[in-house]
Amino acid sequence: MATANHSPRFVARKKLHPNDSIGLTLVGGNAVGIFVRDVVPGTLLDGGNGVQCGDQILQVLLFLFCKKLLIVC
Repeated sequence: MATANHSPRFVARKKLHPNDSIGLTLVGGNAVGIFVRDVVPGTLLDGGNGVQCGDQILQVLLFLFCKKLLIVC
């Protein structure tokens, strides 16, 4: 989560199959921001350098030509 104590992190992943789930449950929206509620184990964004529960999603970029996903949290 990007707060006064934390700088934004960049999480980049490449989807191997177009129908693979990124494995996130999100909450919030509008004025409060979008936050990660849950990360499904074994999915694309799971792991030590992945997105974590409680992270605020600041930006999502999807590069269709190379099936890459970049999340700033």
